[in-house]
Amino acid sequence: MLNKIWFWLVVIGILYAPAKALVRPWLPLPPVEAVVLDDGEEPATPVTFAELGKEVTQSAIDGANVAVDVSLNLIGIMVLWLGLMQVAKDAGLVDGLAYLLRPLMRWLFPDIPDGHPAHGAILMNMSANMLGLDNAATPFGLKAMQELQELNPDKETATNAMATFLAINTSSVTLVPIAVIGYRIAAGSENPAGPLAYIMVATIVSTVVAVTAVRLLAKLPRYSVTPVAWTVPGVILLIVFAAWWRDVPMYESFITGAKEGFGVVIMIIPYLVAILFAIKVFLASGLFDDVKWLGEQALMAVGLERFAESFELLPLALTKPLSGGAARGVLVDLLDKDRFGPDSFVGNTGSIMMGSTETTFYVMSVYFGAVGVKRFRHTLPACLLADFAGLTRKPLAIPPALRPGDAISIVAPASSPQRDRFEAAMANLTARGYRPKTYRDFCTPHGFLSGTDDERITELEAAFRDPETTMVLAVRGGYGCGRILDRVDFGLLAARPKIVCGYSDLTALHAAIQRRCGLVSFHGPNLVAGLGAGGEEQGAETEASFAMFSGQNLRDIAAPARYNVRMISIGVAEGEMIGGNLAVLMGLLGTPDEPDFDGAVLLIEDTGEEPYRVDRMLTQLRTSGRLGQIAGAVLGYFSDYDKESRPTVDEVLAEFFGPLGVPVIAGAPFGHEHPNLPLPMGAIVRLDADAPGLELLQPVVLS
Repeated sequence: MLNKIWFWLVVIGILYAPAKALVRPWLPLPPVEAVVLDDGEEPATPVTFAELGKEVTQSAIDGANVAVDVSLNLIGIMVLWLGLMQVAKDAGLVDGLAYLLRPLMRWLFPDIPDGHPAHGAILMNMSANMLGLDNAATPFGLKAMQELQELNPDKETATNAMATFLAINTSSVTLVPIAVIGYRIAAGSENPAGPLAYIMVATIVSTVVAVTAVRLLAKLPRYSVTPVAWTVPGVILLIVFAAWWRDVPMYESFITGAKEGFGVVIMIIPYLVAILFAIKVFLASGLFDDVKWLGEQALMAVGLERFAESFELLPLALTKPLSGGAARGVLVDLLDKDRFGPDSFVGNTGSIMMGSTETTFYVMSVYFGAVGVKRFRHTLPACLLADFAGLTRKPLAIPPALRPGDAISIVAPASSPQRDRFEAAMANLTARGYRPKTYRDFCTPHGFLSGTDDERITELEAAFRDPETTMVLAVRGGYGCGRILDRVDFGLLAARPKIVCGYSDLTALHAAIQRRCGLVSFHGPNLVAGLGAGGEEQGAETEASFAMFSGQNLRDIAAPARYNVRMISIGVAEGEMIGGNLAVLMGLLGTPDEPDFDGAVLLIEDTGEEPYRVDRMLTQLRTSGRLGQIAGAVLGYFSDYDKESRPTVDEVLAEFFGPLGVPVIAGAPFGHEHPNLPLPMGAIVRLDADAPGLELLQPVVLS
């Protein structure tokens, strides 16, 4: 398969550019841009066959030069880390690590005998990848391939163990993506480690896919036969101290291992030249730019121009399996503040893609080339499946930001508002420069609902179908959202993400959107009591809401300096935000829309619930095991109950949440009092009960 891919990389790279130059006048491609030079304007893209030939030739030469440069730079790294690995091996560190993880290694590599040196080299490679130590991972990986080759009965054909190791290596679970964080710091990111949790999830997903793919493909007939600067010094110090403790002759041991490094690098140079030459020629063809432009035009033609910027990620997605250098250049360009910036949707998503996948063709060429394997069997498709899983894994979708003049669809999925309050709120929203729109008369009640189930479902889906609408705002809460969840077309909602805001009974809709669509939504003020009320007491929540919806960087969303936030239990936790109104949340238990409590930061508030009823609901959460699963809790307003009753609601909350051993804060500004600040449900947050405060760790709208 690699032969075919190499062939097409070269053929497309050489033929596409001149073919495009010949037929450009008849193709729907972007016009050739011009740059101003000293002697006037010249086309930025070569247009003559001679110039195109020079461009392709230069790309081929550049690819060969890059391959040799990479190899020369690798010599020192190989000598250093193979020497240190020999010291670690003689000190017993490698064997100790292999012994601790023997059950896992037996399952992943059943063909490798117990105690074989390959186990230690593989584990050292995996450990280096987890810590983001790319320079250390390559030497350990090459050493592992040499050890696996000793067990190989057919020296030119990859074994199942080799295929599994390469698939895991290219998907590599990453705990500390130092390189990506470094790029973001250089680009001036305000939150360089923001995508860290997503990168971890994406690499775990890609690794699971990689191992599964290897196991399945091997059975087919066709294939049968920190980010801290002291991480590296700390690893070296551990090895040296372990060797000193075991009386290992460290210097002699280091020299013995280091001697292997130079020979390995010389062996891989031809393989690197072959793959990097083909990649450079292919990238010079301009195919990526044309595909991206055509995709953007297609989105704009159907009215989805807001999402055209997603195609800016296409070059990164396609170059990452081919060339780390090319992908690095694409990412740095995307992170530039004159382009999208490090904290934009494109910047964050690109960082996740960069940190969760590997340069598959480069790794395979280097690793198999180092041991002379020519037939890769099922290794390549397994690695590509892992790359695809890492590139496409998106733990949370976020909607486009709200801009002045945008349309806001007003919906009533629960109860009806008073007509006079509704009309005043619509006027206030219009005065702020937005275009509120409705789809029916929901001010006439239908019992305790704003309309029949069919009417409310049709209204909600119409709001998401509307191409002009950026935000879907609940007119009020009340009751009724839970009745329609089993009939709403959540596929439609997921395909056309919009800002959704409301609270109280809207808790049910937020949970369903989070669970079924993977879309962030906002537990926040509705129309008549919040964003359209126009009163002084709603001022803080209104300004905070529109600031968040427009994409301003509001990281601290529960600042103790302004609000009466207090600590119940100390600690710091990170997790996905779930919850809302406690009574509505209880009604979701056992349904398909029940939130995932495991490792989450739980938000709860309520109104009109006496202490004994709050006690009853929290007892159910505790006895069902849900309360014991959370990573932390944020308690909002509990209002409109008999304050003279004993125990008070505050005492009930402290009784249930205090012993959990997780960080908990109370009095957070959300719920049925003012200010009712917007909280992005489904977003990753950091809860610091010691401060106390709640901090967003990711963007929540596409700004």
